[in-house]
Amino acid sequence: MKAIRRYIKLNPARALWKARHPNRFKRLANIRHPILDASRQWDAVGNPLLLSSPFLFHVRLTRKMSLEAHRPAIDEIIEKARHGMIPVSGFLSPGEKEVLRRLKEEPVARFIKMRPCALPPEYDPSAEDSRELAADRMLILSGFPQSVADAGAIFRQNCLTMNDMAAAICERAQAANDDGASGGR
Repeated sequence: MKAIRRYIKLNPARALWKARHPNRFKRLANIRHPILDASRQWDAVGNPLLLSSPFLFHVRLTRKMSLEAHRPAIDEIIEKARHGMIPVSGFLSPGEKEVLRRLKEEPVARFIKMRPCALPPEYDPSAEDSRELAADRMLILSGFPQSVADAGAIFRQNCLTMNDMAAAICERAQAANDDGASGGR
């Protein structure tokens, strides 16, 4: 019931955001970028320019630790985001969900939210994500082909693969930044 009430409350705003910023809600199919693995199909919704930032960093917080135990790491992640760094994560574990919640409270934070399954052709972001898409602060990104659907349960292997993809994206962004800083030498 709580989720239904929240949906009803936010749905008029979401419709307005979509009407005012239709390009931010358009699914971008089979995108290409130097930091994305060219052997994968990449689909996205949101601000693809976030991929060009040299300040991407991977966020992965284990489910094996309590939220309280993650608190120092979460605070550090939020501080980095305040200073222009861009977290990349699936935001699935309790600690990562807390990071996402706090990022959404930060007016200047930008972030890339990975999905452990395909981005459907008719993808409709949640009301909570719609606010961030409308503000041009977020990119929702999937590196899975359409055959990997979100059929309810999210499989652990898909999550592990998604985390590996997120880490590789951040490593490539850093390498590109290092090459640019050294003049490509």
